[in-house]
Amino acid sequence: MHNMSKTLLLLLIINFIQINTLENKKDLFDVTQFKYLKLKNRVFKGAIEDLGAFEKGKITDKILKRYDELSKAEIGTIITGVILVQPEPNGQLPIPTFEKDEYIEEYKKLTDIVHKNGANIIAQISI
Repeated sequence: MHNMSKTLLLLLIINFIQINTLENKKDLFDVTQFKYLKLKNRVFKGAIEDLGAFEKGKITDKILKRYDELSKAEIGTIITGVILVQPEPNGQLPIPTFEKDEYIEEYKKLTDIVHKNGANIIAQISI
């Protein structure tokens, strides 16, 4: 994890170390259960674009490594950057897509890496 990412995570922890609810106090690192979704903690990676890590809509080793590192750190849930369900109109940007069935295995591999490390992953889908 980069020093800037560590610093931002530390600031987040300092600012939100205890989350108060009406019923009880919850720590940022408490396990939380929503009906079918279990969160190892309440730390999320927001949907930030990963444009430099994709090639022609396909996942690269760079993105697999990045998500592996994030999910091994204290990130409980990762929200991906935008993933298109159809080709990028101009074909110029390396935006990830679900446009071809052959890409499904790549996303399964990405998901398996994140889950192996105990984190969740949520895809930000766009058309």
